[in-house]
Amino acid sequence: MTKGTTTTNHVVRNSKADIWEKEEMKKIKERHEKQHNVILDWETRKKKKSKRHLEQIEAKIDRRRAKTKQSFYNDIERIEKIAGGAKAKAEQNQEKEEHKVKEKANKIRSTGKMPATCLCF
Repeated sequence: MTKGTTTTNHVVRNSKADIWEKEEMKKIKERHEKQHNVILDWETRKKKKSKRHLEQIEAKIDRRRAKTKQSFYNDIERIEKIAGGAKAKAEQNQEKEEHKVKEKANKIRSTGKMPATCLCF
């Protein structure tokens, strides 16, 4: 019978060891799951922060792009206004010069003489 009792004691000892091992494994697993969750939370926070930063920069770039476009359109409008004024002035000068030439040509036709171009004494 000593053999039977030793086996029973041996089984009891193994079962205590098994229980202890399971408890330790459970503690380790819980600790690592908690650590894993902390890491995931940190990763999520950092990604959100980075995304917000990216969106802020993109918004700033979009505002700058819109401002630059508006400045471009203002410049184009100003250039067209100046060029339009210059074209109108040039056209007026051309009409004035053509009118003078026609008057001189009519004077030449009526008198038959070329007008003096130099006032020499």
